[in-house]
Order: sequence, then structure tokens, then C-alpha cells
Amino acid sequence: MMKENGADKNLLRTLKSAPPILRYFLISCLATVMDVVLVWLLYKRMGYPVVPSNTIGVVTGFLISYLLSARFVFPAASGMRGFGVFFFTFIGGLVLADALIYWGETDLFTAIPSPLSFLASKGLSIAVPFFVMYFVRRALYGYLERRDRHGKH
Repeated sequence: MMKENGADKNLLRTLKSAPPILRYFLISCLATVMDVVLVWLLYKRMGYPVVPSNTIGVVTGFLISYLLSARFVFPAASGMRGFGVFFFTFIGGLVLADALIYWGETDLFTAIPSPLSFLASKGLSIAVPFFVMYFVRRALYGYLERRDRHGKH
């Protein structure tokens, strides 16, 4: 097991003391970087279609986001029930993200030259689901926590 140095402990302490939406934002930024890099490579560099490329990027981001969010944002996300909530909300977010990137690439941003049109489409497919997923998950996990406190399963 690795030992944490002082800088790691300070970063962890800072992260844990930040408001939940800021923690969720930072985790989402990391997941988004991985997502965008993968989509860019698959779609723009390797020539795969936009929706499958976006799906691969989003799934990778999901895994990163879940693992870190369960630890730092939504304690109720741990365990099978919590993972189920995270997964099913992810599916809704994925459908929304794919619809938005498709709409951006085929209609909304077609007058903008590439690569800016792609970046605008990808940005739209990131920003809208970010807020939707945060508030939906916060509501669902809050409900589960209240339900558990009252002894109902």
C-alpha cells in the first residue's frame, strides 16, 4: 500500500471539505477529459462514427465518475443499490449526451468549421447532462438516505 505524502493529504482534505457540487464538478472534469480524448481519437483520428465513439468515451467517463463519486460525493452510491441508481441515471445521461452530440453534429453547429463544430457539439453533450445528472442523482440518493434512516428498504 502506498503512503500518502503531505501534499496528497492536503489535496484529499481540500476535496472532502469542498461543497458536493464542486467535488462532483472536479470528478466530472477528470472523467470528461478522458471522454473527450477517447471520442476525439476514435471519431476524428480513426474515423469511427460519432455515436459509437461518443458512447465509448461516455462509458469510460462513467466508470471514472462512479468510482470517485461514490467515495467523495454520494456516499449512498456505494453498494449494489447505489450502483444501480448511478448506472440507470447514467443510461439516461448517455441517451441525452448522444442525442445532443448528434443534433450538434448534424444540425445545430453545421455552419461552424471543424474542429470547432465538434467541440461545440461535444460541449453541449457534456454541459447539459452534467447538471441534469447531478440534480437527479442528488435527489435519488437523498431519497434513499431518508428511506434508510426511517428503516424502510
